[in-house]
Amino acid sequence: MPNLSLFFLNQLSLQQPPVLCDLQLQPHLDVQQQSVLCLLFLQGDFQLRQLSLQRVDGDLQLAELTAVSIPYLLQILLQELNLQDRWKRMSGN
Repeated sequence: MPNLSLFFLNQLSLQQPPVLCDLQLQPHLDVQQQSVLCLLFLQGDFQLRQLSLQRVDGDLQLAELTAVSIPYLLQILLQELNLQDRWKRMSGN
């Protein structure tokens, strides 16, 4: 995906003063600068949502591994107990 914010930032005229955080103190901002700010905000929001989705995906993968490994470990434990029981019965006879 091309970085549209860099494209729009390159389109800003050089004679405009820098944009600070408080837009109300800078009424001279033109529509182009305001659209760039909106685009930057949306891009940052998109990136935060992507990070959130990646974190949730990691949590789901961990839950999946847990859901698979616990029954497997229980099966191994039961087999071991069964083998110990058989060994005791064979030793006792």
